[in-house]
Amino acid sequence: MQELFSAKREAYQGVTADDSASELIRKVAYISIEALQQTITTLDPKAFQQAVSAIRQARTTYFFGSGGSSHLAKEVTLKFLRMRHRAVTYSDYFSQILGASMLGPGDVAVGLSYTGATRDTVEFLTAAKEAGATTIAVTNFASSPITELADICIITGSQPGILGGEAGPARIAQLMVLDAIATALAINWQDNLGAGSVRQPA
Repeated sequence: MQELFSAKREAYQGVTADDSASELIRKVAYISIEALQQTITTLDPKAFQQAVSAIRQARTTYFFGSGGSSHLAKEVTLKFLRMRHRAVTYSDYFSQILGASMLGPGDVAVGLSYTGATRDTVEFLTAAKEAGATTIAVTNFASSPITELADICIITGSQPGILGGEAGPARIAQLMVLDAIATALAINWQDNLGAGSVRQPA
């Protein structure tokens, strides 16, 4: 197992154990840049417009995540609060699942999961959807459990690496998309879709 891990380490996106410090930094930086470029390609503008429209009209926006995504949820929640937009996140499983179950029509639940298959986050979004909230998934994989249940799917474009969803490029891509949504809200950017374009929870 250790040999397999070492082999993956050396092959990670062209980074090798023989790289100099400057080479390693340059390669990792390029991977982050590439993640942003790929996200521009994979992100559906219509889904982005729908997300902005839903969050703009929301009574409260709730951010859910597990592991590294929970830290991203906290950062984005703080960003929204500074914009005076009602936003909430929770730090532990039980608070998140209980909070999700107490949402209702008029609320928006945003699930953050690189793989789209994080069990806890899928459970949170499922509970929020069953409670009547509009659900948004931010993930790297269009075909995943979280996208099957979300009303709106935001797909990023970071390539899997040795660190998977915990890698910087994956977080950078997610943060860029969330920053774009926050920016659209901050400047009162108007989409051309309207509320009726968002798939309503069943």
